[in-house]
Amino acid sequence: MQHRSLLSLVWGVILAVMLLTGAAGPGRAQGGVTLTLFPAEVGVAETAVVEGRIACPAGSCMSFDLVLRFDRSIVRVWNATIGPYLGTQVFERQKLVDNAAGEVRLSYEALGMPPGTDDLLFSLEVGGLIPGTAVFSVESLQIADANGILLAATGTGTQVTVFETGKIAFFSPPVNEWEVAFTSERDGNPEIYVINADGTNPRRLTERSELDGAPAWSPDGSRLAFHSARDGNLEIYLMNPDGSGVQRLTDNPASDSDPAWSPDGTRLAFVSDRDGNPEIYVMNADGSNAQRLTNDPSTDTQPAWSPDGRQIAFVTARAGVAEVYLMNADGSSPRRLTPDLFGANGWYPA
Repeated sequence: MQHRSLLSLVWGVILAVMLLTGAAGPGRAQGGVTLTLFPAEVGVAETAVVEGRIACPAGSCMSFDLVLRFDRSIVRVWNATIGPYLGTQVFERQKLVDNAAGEVRLSYEALGMPPGTDDLLFSLEVGGLIPGTAVFSVESLQIADANGILLAATGTGTQVTVFETGKIAFFSPPVNEWEVAFTSERDGNPEIYVINADGTNPRRLTERSELDGAPAWSPDGSRLAFHSARDGNLEIYLMNPDGSGVQRLTDNPASDSDPAWSPDGTRLAFVSDRDGNPEIYVMNADGSNAQRLTNDPSTDTQPAWSPDGRQIAFVTARAGVAEVYLMNADGSSPRRLTPDLFGANGWYPA
C-alpha cells in the first residue's frame, strides 16, 4: 500500500512539473511555431529571393496555409517555390501570386513525415520595379499537425530594398496575361480593343458613337486609362480590363486627353488646353489635385514618365519644331533632349 502511494505521489509530482514547465504530451508541439521571412536587396529590373523559414518541433508541422501582402508598386513577385522542410512528397492545395492585389497565397500539405533537416518552408522570387522599400507582411498563418489540429503559430514579415541600377523595369500587367490595348475604327468609329500579345482573341471594350482612344494600362494591369468624347468633349476616364466600371476623372469644358500613368500607379500625366493651349498636367489617379506642369505659348503634348517617376518627357514646339524635352515631375528644369533634325516630324517619347 505504501509502495502504491509512493508511486502515485511520484507521478503527481511529474505531471505537476510538466504543467508548470509547459511540457506537452505525445503529438503536441512544445512551444509555439514561428515563421520568419528574411530581408533581401534587389536592383531595378533584377531579381532576388525572399526566404520563409520555420521553427517547429520535429515532425509536428505537417501542413500550412499562408497569406502574404506586399507593396506591389515597388516589387513584383515572379514565383513562389515550396522549400524542402515538408519533404519531397507534398500536396499543393493552393498557390496564388496576385501582383495586381499585392498578395501571395500558399497552402501545402506533407504526404509523409517531414525530414526536419532544413527549415526552409518556401521562397519567393521577387523583382525590383522602382527604388524604395517594399514591406512583406504576414496577413494570416495556419499550421496543423498530422491530425489536422491547428498549432499556435506566429509569422514575422520583412522588407525588400530596391536600389537603382540604371535599368528599366518591364511592367507586365499581371492580370491580363500579356494583352495589348489599342484603338481601332474597324466597327465604324474609334473604339478601344484588347488583343493577346500573339495577335489572337481581339475584344472590343468600348461601344459608343463618340470617340474613345489613347488607352494606357496601369502599372499593375488592373485598370485602363483612356480619353473619350462621350460627354461632349474629350475627358479622361478609367475602366476595368474587361471594359466595365467606367469612371470619369476629369470634368472641364476644355479638352483633356492622352493619359500616362506614373510608374507607381498613383498619378496620371495628361494633356489639356483648359488654360488656352495644350499643356502638360498631372493629377492623382482618382482625378483629384490636377496641376499644370508646363507653361509655354507653344503646344506641349505626349507626356511619358521616367522609370523612377522623377521625370517626364514630352514633345513641344517651343524651339520652332517638334522635339523631345525632359522636365522634373513637378514641371521644373525643362531641357531639350533631341537635336533639330526632323522639323515638325520630330521625335516622340515612349
